[in-house]
Amino acid sequence: MHLCSCPLQANGMLAYFVTLTTYFGLWWFGIFNPSTVYDHLGEIYSALIFGSLVFCILLYIKGHVAPSSTDSGSSGNIIIDFYWGMELYPRIGKNFDIKVFTNCRFGMMSWAVLAVTYCIKQYEVNGKVADSMLVNTILMLVYVTKFFWWEAGYWSTMDIAHDRAGFYIFWGCLVWVPSIYTSPGMYLVNHPVHLGTQLALYILVAGILCIYINYDYDRQRQEFRRTNGKVLVWGKAPSKITATYTTTTGETKRSILLTSGWYVFRLCHVNMN
Repeated sequence: MHLCSCPLQANGMLAYFVTLTTYFGLWWFGIFNPSTVYDHLGEIYSALIFGSLVFCILLYIKGHVAPSSTDSGSSGNIIIDFYWGMELYPRIGKNFDIKVFTNCRFGMMSWAVLAVTYCIKQYEVNGKVADSMLVNTILMLVYVTKFFWWEAGYWSTMDIAHDRAGFYIFWGCLVWVPSIYTSPGMYLVNHPVHLGTQLALYILVAGILCIYINYDYDRQRQEFRRTNGKVLVWGKAPSKITATYTTTTGETKRSILLTSGWYVFRLCHVNMN
């Protein structure tokens, strides 16, 4: 079973746009103050920690009594089953994919919402937004926007295609992403750093360039796999490694690995280490 064959709809960009527009609009028209979120972060994070634990216990039970597909099973060790997960693609009904919802809709969406929250909170506390906060918020929103723009591609990554639905991945999406990934903005609320226009622009441009490379890196790999290597990479035919492997059922399979484009830098890094 492969996730791409499942009836999922890549509507993340629309959901992302509606969420941020609604959130910002509620603040702009005085209906809801995002500062309330910042003021209660302790309670929110505590609820997420406890909630993720309960959530993973329920998933563990579901994996035993009502798995969504045949791609599930126990290792025989309760700790490993809870931590790593019982099911690869747990679902509610036919179309509600729990892993995709948790990773994409909750984890990544909360990253963007909290980034905006911290920016608004600093504005309300100081009457202005420091250039460091502005750069931080823009880069976070660019990265998350890139994620939702590329959402269908994410479904073929390690997170979705191979990591089972357990505490390991869900605690990360429900707790780690909202708390740790957004922490630079949380710190800057009360500790603004004044970079100056020139340095702020340098950091902003460098950050956007890195986000683009991250996107293009994944795009090259997926396009290479999709076309079975019959694609141009940086204007010429790509180099590759053909690898064969045997599955646990004894089936021999073949895979091709890209060794040109951005992957040249990855191979150089591996060789240097």
